[in-house]
Amino acid sequence: MYTKLKPILIVSFILVCNIAFAQSKKLVKSFKLGAISYQLYESFKTSKSDQDTVFYLLQRLGKAKIIAKEIKAVIEKKQGDTLAASTYKINKSSFVFYRSEGNKFYHRIYTLQKTGLLSYKSSLIPKVKEPSAPTMPLPVAAPDYDHSGHPTSVDIMPEFPGGMNALRKFISNNLHYPYEAQENEVSGTVYAKFVITKDGSIANIEIERKLGFGCDQEVIRILKRMPKWSPGKLKGQAVNYLYRLPVIFSLQ
Repeated sequence: MYTKLKPILIVSFILVCNIAFAQSKKLVKSFKLGAISYQLYESFKTSKSDQDTVFYLLQRLGKAKIIAKEIKAVIEKKQGDTLAASTYKINKSSFVFYRSEGNKFYHRIYTLQKTGLLSYKSSLIPKVKEPSAPTMPLPVAAPDYDHSGHPTSVDIMPEFPGGMNALRKFISNNLHYPYEAQENEVSGTVYAKFVITKDGSIANIEIERKLGFGCDQEVIRILKRMPKWSPGKLKGQAVNYLYRLPVIFSLQ
């Protein structure tokens, strides 16, 4: 008699657990990576400890198996303080969880492979520092574009309004670290050159040494936003001048 009841008791237990589990989760997002559909759920779990936890549950559409279980929030019961919190971002072929806990930040990346499976990578995100102030630019003389001369040097260098410190401040305040570069932990230097024309405008912007991941485009964008400079002068006359400027992107 005992052996006959045992399977029934086990099945009943599984059914109860599945029903309770289904009731505890709520659909947050349906999305696709490539041609594969996924669903993201939110699950709240109470505990006898001093903290409650909310989870993200990632599942492939039509499959019962949970692919990923990530913490959405850890809440301290007495004060209601959030001890840890996560957000997420859906990319073309990856799904990223961003988690903050105290002074630490993590990202956990699930990337769709050619096989249709998801690979997983977790790493600590260093605190992102705004692009460093540019190092001292290296000006290079250029022919006068009105063909009034071909100076190899000038008597008075072109100057950004307010001087070099103002140039550093302008770049630091306006240049944004591209998300793609942050996500791929890219840092380095973009070398740009441009002409400061006779009226102080910026023209002929080129990237001599590229960094990629959106950094080159961001340098071009900020150069186009610059106010007019005081032009370089030779023998009292304003001339066009080719200027080289390195801009550093640094993750710390």
